[in-house]
Amino acid sequence: MTFIPVMAGHQAALGALSTWSPLSLPSLLGWYDASNAASITSSSGAVSQWSDLSGNNNHLVQAIGGNKPTTGTRTQNGLNAIDFDGTNDFLAKSSLTPSQPVTAMFVCKFDTNAVRMAVVGGGFNVRAGIDDFWHGPEMAATSALVSHTAISTSVASLYTAVFNTGSSALYLNGTSVVSGGDGSQSFFAGINIGATDGTGGQAFDGYVCEVILQSTAIGSTDQTAAEAYLKAKWGTP
Repeated sequence: MTFIPVMAGHQAALGALSTWSPLSLPSLLGWYDASNAASITSSSGAVSQWSDLSGNNNHLVQAIGGNKPTTGTRTQNGLNAIDFDGTNDFLAKSSLTPSQPVTAMFVCKFDTNAVRMAVVGGGFNVRAGIDDFWHGPEMAATSALVSHTAISTSVASLYTAVFNTGSSALYLNGTSVVSGGDGSQSFFAGINIGATDGTGGQAFDGYVCEVILQSTAIGSTDQTAAEAYLKAKWGTP
């Protein structure tokens, strides 16, 4: 088992990092932290691999030069973030195809909210990101759950998407914004960050700071701890 140690990196995040870690979460599938320089493989800023810090070796990769996101150009709360161009940038672990329940927690900033975009995707109609009509937070696994409050493009935010068939829920900065049935589809096209699938569809325009994935519906105690950690580290609302 390969483990890449967490690099605290920033004094503002030390308190949260020293008391809690995503490694505490049950059924951890993957953990990706853009502030950990050792976990990012790049050439001239183009990212070819974002390594999994969970110890499960579920590394996200991109071999096509034009589809590689960029590191070293964007920051959040003084920490490095990975930038996606909204055209065709994405990173993927195509062999990781979990069935529901799945929890995806991520900190990101949208540079635009005009079109549907997937920050975390698992195939056509399997995604967590933004809706193209209301321009609000959205999640779907064939059936969409959409908040009618538009996402801000001026600040980064924390999203928690709990894919759990009829008991699914989406949270924005720790507050529930929509819940209900999202469908029953698995992440059949693998785990994709920055697009809904391996074609680069519904490409995300903005930057991603950290992603935590679980193969379970997160419990309330763990959710509170994880959200506190991410908010303290990345300075989200």
